[in-house]
Amino acid sequence: MGALNDLTADLANTLSGQGLEVITDPRQLRPNVCLIEPPRVSGISGNLSTVEWDVQICAQPPGDDTAVALLLDQVDTIIEAVPVTSATPGVFSSGGQDLPAYTCTVRQTIRRN
Repeated sequence: MGALNDLTADLANTLSGQGLEVITDPRQLRPNVCLIEPPRVSGISGNLSTVEWDVQICAQPPGDDTAVALLLDQVDTIIEAVPVTSATPGVFSSGGQDLPAYTCTVRQTIRRN
């Protein structure tokens, strides 16, 4: 696979190794699962790029204090495992249902030879 696919697989493996259930297919999204969205890539120089993924974590509705506590535990787990630049609360819509969620933005730098 190419470098971007390899980096995405490494991210998934790292988060799975922390006990999180990780998916990359949004059709499989359900509460208590981490969805890694496709990466954004920006160039720093000719062979140096920044790669960012949004990792969505969702809880069962409603977005009460129990759901928030669960989400914050998962955010902590992600922050301990990979470089997170932001974690933003919100709602993720899936299958006609709005789920309480956090979006963690994960950033890595890649050097191409």
